[in-house]
Amino acid sequence: MADERIKTRRYDFDGWGDMELENMPDSPDEIFNEWMDAALDSDEPEPNAFSLATIGEDGFPKNRILYIRDIIDSCPVFYSNYESDKGRQMAKNDHVSMQFFWASLHKQVRIEGHVKKVAPEVSDAYFASRPRASQIGAWASHQSAELSSRDDLEKRIIEITERFEGSEVPRPDFWGGYIVEPVYYEFWLGKASRLHERVCYKKENKKWIKTRRNP
Repeated sequence: MADERIKTRRYDFDGWGDMELENMPDSPDEIFNEWMDAALDSDEPEPNAFSLATIGEDGFPKNRILYIRDIIDSCPVFYSNYESDKGRQMAKNDHVSMQFFWASLHKQVRIEGHVKKVAPEVSDAYFASRPRASQIGAWASHQSAELSSRDDLEKRIIEITERFEGSEVPRPDFWGGYIVEPVYYEFWLGKASRLHERVCYKKENKKWIKTRRNP
């Protein structure tokens, strides 16, 4: 039986300010950058975390939490194992959706777009900036593949650690970055009584079209 708290738990948003359509910029990039900066400056524990949705071969959307690591030419960038479930799904269907939620700021952003791999040199530079343990983990994890026991993973970590002892850890060919070219943004500002603000930008003929939506 479901806990009664699921039914009764309430949090009334009261996001500061309003989103007047006529005062919104012509491009969503400025707003996204402004909201991301505010999140990074806030007390949010994981301000650059987002939910990534891809489409599986069974037709169902698949969600997982990742981290945005860069913005290149106004496009968000994240990194992953190319051979993971999401890597294979994005190779077959480049349509993805990203969802950011910053509870303390009473804000959400949804981005839909087309994903593709970044240039190898971009992946190389980011991989070199990662902690060494994370670099080794990228080599050791056969991401999304079945794992018979934790011991098997620990053994691979020891093996990779020994292989690269005394040298830099190179980026694996099966690991790297993805860049999302947005075609849709939705900016959500939480308001009292669930009467939230929603402003959307849709790209049509290389131009952004702004609309307001009901909560």
